[in-house]
Amino acid sequence: MQPIRVLTITKNEDFSDILTDRLRSWGFDATAADNSHEALETLLVRPPDVVVLNLRADHDDDLETLRLLKSRNPDIAIILLTCKGAMASGIRGLELGAFDSLPQPVELGELIEKIHLAHQRLVTADDRSAAT
Repeated sequence: MQPIRVLTITKNEDFSDILTDRLRSWGFDATAADNSHEALETLLVRPPDVVVLNLRADHDDDLETLRLLKSRNPDIAIILLTCKGAMASGIRGLELGAFDSLPQPVELGELIEKIHLAHQRLVTADDRSAAT
């Protein structure tokens, strides 16, 4: 079985590096993107199984990234990380089709559990599609 491919999208390079390294240490095939343009390129070249998208307060471009990703791949599982002050954006993200939303600071174990749940949903949906 291949490792779950995870794409992290944050605007904070330090946070991105730490998160990606930790996910790799847990056996995920993790890649980072600093913006929506890089994320879309990754989606085309090497589609992830799960996306972890950092939502910042008062940054509508983060929700636009979610919209773009979902328009290119409606089935992609996106987990939102919401910082203090971005809870409304997190709710809006769920309305736009995100798999789940977690408040920051996020516990790594909880994020890993959500990644596995999101991936399982994707695999189950693929299995149902193949059966029909």
